[in-house]
Amino acid sequence: MLTNDSTLLKMILNTLDFDVLRLQSLGYKQELTRAFTRLTNYGMSLSVISVTSGLSSLFSYGMITGGPVVMIWGWLIVCFFTLFIVFGMAEICSAYPTSGGLYYWTGILVPQRHKALVSWFTGWFNLIGQFTITTAIDFSLAMLIASVISLSLNFQWSPERYHIILIYLIIIISHGICNSLGIRFLSWLIYISTWWQLLAPIIVSLALLIGAKSGHQSIKFVFTEFKNETGWTNKIYVILMGLLPAHYVLTGYNASAHITEETKQADKASPWGMINAILVSIIIGWIFLIAFFFGIHDYETTIRTSTGFPIIQILLDNFNNELTLFFMCLLLIACWFSGLASVTTNSRMIYAFSRDNAMPGSCWWHIIHPRLSCPLNAVWLSCFIAFLLALPYLGNTTTFVVITSLSTVCLYISYILPIVCKLLYPNAFLRGPFHLGIFSKFINIIALLWVCLIIVLFVLPPIYPITAVTMNYASVGVGIVYYPVARSSGWLVDQSFKQCCTYSNHMEMFCGGTQLQWNVHRGKCSICGEPYDKPAKLFEKGGAMYTANHKGHFEFRLCNVDSNPNSDATQECLDRRVLKIAGTDSTRIRDVDKYGTATITVRVQLPSDVACRHCVFQWKYTAGNNWGTDPITGQSGLGMGIENETFMGCSDISINGNGSPIETIPPIIVTPGTPATTTTKTSSRPPSGSTTWSSNGVQYKTNDIVLYEGKKFQCIADHTSFPGAEPGILTWAWWKPIN
Repeated sequence: MLTNDSTLLKMILNTLDFDVLRLQSLGYKQELTRAFTRLTNYGMSLSVISVTSGLSSLFSYGMITGGPVVMIWGWLIVCFFTLFIVFGMAEICSAYPTSGGLYYWTGILVPQRHKALVSWFTGWFNLIGQFTITTAIDFSLAMLIASVISLSLNFQWSPERYHIILIYLIIIISHGICNSLGIRFLSWLIYISTWWQLLAPIIVSLALLIGAKSGHQSIKFVFTEFKNETGWTNKIYVILMGLLPAHYVLTGYNASAHITEETKQADKASPWGMINAILVSIIIGWIFLIAFFFGIHDYETTIRTSTGFPIIQILLDNFNNELTLFFMCLLLIACWFSGLASVTTNSRMIYAFSRDNAMPGSCWWHIIHPRLSCPLNAVWLSCFIAFLLALPYLGNTTTFVVITSLSTVCLYISYILPIVCKLLYPNAFLRGPFHLGIFSKFINIIALLWVCLIIVLFVLPPIYPITAVTMNYASVGVGIVYYPVARSSGWLVDQSFKQCCTYSNHMEMFCGGTQLQWNVHRGKCSICGEPYDKPAKLFEKGGAMYTANHKGHFEFRLCNVDSNPNSDATQECLDRRVLKIAGTDSTRIRDVDKYGTATITVRVQLPSDVACRHCVFQWKYTAGNNWGTDPITGQSGLGMGIENETFMGCSDISINGNGSPIETIPPIIVTPGTPATTTTKTSSRPPSGSTTWSSNGVQYKTNDIVLYEGKKFQCIADHTSFPGAEPGILTWAWWKPIN
């Protein structure tokens, strides 16, 4: 018989998978197969970073934004500061190894009242960054392939834009297929990619350094020459713009975090993978840049090469066509592997984010295929969105630079948010096996300052004069993430994204149902669709309202609350301004049933005498599927009575005072079916002193003492209880046993 608790604990841990236990302690069950080793975890980040893919596609951009001196020395500067970000992320990853990665980290590190909002922003910045970086990788590969095909045909064929899109589509489909053939096959491909990303650029670089023909550039040129063909005259501005290629390349190391649930010993392997992927990329990238700048013969000819890519021209200037094609094939395969890994990473982020119900259609995207052990739907969603993002190229040739800017900005915003949260709330962080010790705060501060700089830089236009073609639309893309603000929301959750809703039926927005609205509250309803006896919820992130098509009509109202900023709108205030539909004299959108399943875009006419910093905009849907009798005409039928089912929602907006119509926020989407009912749990604080642990949504704070199964436990991290979160081995991140 065992009497020693530590001996018992060791025996239990020896018989259980520690990675599974660790994941369960973070609130998730093991669904994916842990097929990645420390090497392939590192290989995943190395593949997404892919020096070959990034520098090949943006080499021409670097040649005009500073040239050799900016590319060579800027690479080292960017690498130096990127290491601060990587070390900061690796420390947090070691503590919280989940596929959600960055958005989960922020949710753990901030106070409960901020968890949902901060996690939402982090997750969407990361997701948008991943969509765009997948697009950028595969789009650059498509253009490279088209150029190589043209070279192989002795330039007798010149690709059109639609050719690029077709090649891009084939690449995306190939990545989707390879990601759909099972985790073990994918792990094998990533293993090959790990070595390919290392050897291919080194082989090509050494060939240039050793076998370059006479006429190549001098060492002085490579390390000191400054070139500016941007149109901007400010040298410092041009140098800062020239840092984009290095920053674009040195993204994607979060890939190691997103496959933690498929990695053995993830709390050690993932931070190791991040850091080593960056260190190896720094060395390979610097050699690659030196070799290709050294191999340039005529600078102007190289920039304006008919191949479309300076690296191809540089190889042609130093080797024959056959060797050039051979070297380009080595690089193209490396680029293909990079896109493959990016789709993998993107799909795992989609899987994790939808697992926490943070995406439209979440129920589809987190499904794991039972035989292949991969999120199949998420894989193809990633491919589909990446394809859509490339289509603007058909109309604007600067699309690629815009996409790379947007991917860089969004990813670095998502990278820095967990670090900021850790700086603001250091006591919430429970360090893992890898940690920075006394240097943690210093490293995190440097990372924050650097990211603040680059976020500003990469929404600025790189080319002058600024036109519709040369404009950098990345700033617009970043802004979309913040908009709109709608109160109808599924983000009424605790820190673990598991316990939904402050009170019942919030997402239905149907005033609690016909019986409650008319039989209990005499037709009254809270302004945003909650039952009349529940307060309206303020300033919550949300999206479109999904409701069943129940015939009837829509109305729209407005209330200015500037005069009393500490109070919310009332229904009486809203009823004073029933808005007209733009271009009509009617205040209603009637005959909703004629739209079937469709998105109804509505424009309403704002009053000319209203300008407000804070107005509440309300839509009201009165259904027409209840039988009733018109009190005036006495006629009976569907929708003719007073007591009809009512849906309402509202948004917080500002009006600039020009009285122009605005598009409703959010759009009203009519879909067949019945709205789903959500269940709720309310949180409460336990009584002071030692008390028995409860699973009923109790808010436990650090240092709270509870009794569970005759033993005392002390809370070491704030959280809200739920069934399955009992004090013990699996919840060691929240509870520790005490005597």
